[in-house]
Amino acid sequence: MFSNRLYTLIFTAFLIFTGLHTAYAQTPLEFNDNLVAITDSLYNKGQAWGEKFVAVKESKEFYKLAPQRKALQKFIDDKIAEVSVMKDISGSENLRKSMVTFLLFEKDMLQNAFIPIEKLNSTSTDEEIDNALAKLNSLTTEENEALAKVNTEQQAYAKKNGFTIESADE
Repeated sequence: MFSNRLYTLIFTAFLIFTGLHTAYAQTPLEFNDNLVAITDSLYNKGQAWGEKFVAVKESKEFYKLAPQRKALQKFIDDKIAEVSVMKDISGSENLRKSMVTFLLFEKDMLQNAFIPIEKLNSTSTDEEIDNALAKLNSLTTEENEALAKVNTEQQAYAKKNGFTIESADE
C-alpha cells in the first residue's frame, strides 16, 4: 500500500513537471500569440475605461475612473515584468523588446493622461476637461505609432519563422 502511494506521488509529480515544462516550451507562433493576447487584453481594458468615462462625464465624477485605471495599471506592470524576462524564441528579441517599449509607453500614458482626468471634478471647467481630453487624444496618436512598431516587428518575426499574421479584418 505504501509503495502504491509512493508511485502515485511520483507519477503525479512527473505529470506536473512535464505539464509545466510544456507550458513554457513555445513555438514562435505561440510566442507571438501570447503577445497578441496582451494587446487584446489591453485594448479591452482601455475600452472599459472609455465606457466608464462616458458614464461619468456628465456628472463630472471622474474619480470613478480610478478602479478601471488601477486595474489597467496592474495589468501593464505585470506584463512589463512578464515580457521583460520571457525567454526569446527563434529570434524574438526585437519583437519582445518592442512590446516592452509599448507597455512602458502605456504606463506613461496612464500617468500623463488618465490620472489627470481622474483629478477633474465638479468644479472643473469645460476648458479644463477639453484640455485633459486633448492630451489623451494626443497620446493616443503616439500610442498608435508605438503599436505600429510592435506590428512591424511582429511581421518580421512571422516572416522569419514561416507563419502569417492575420489582418485585422480577417
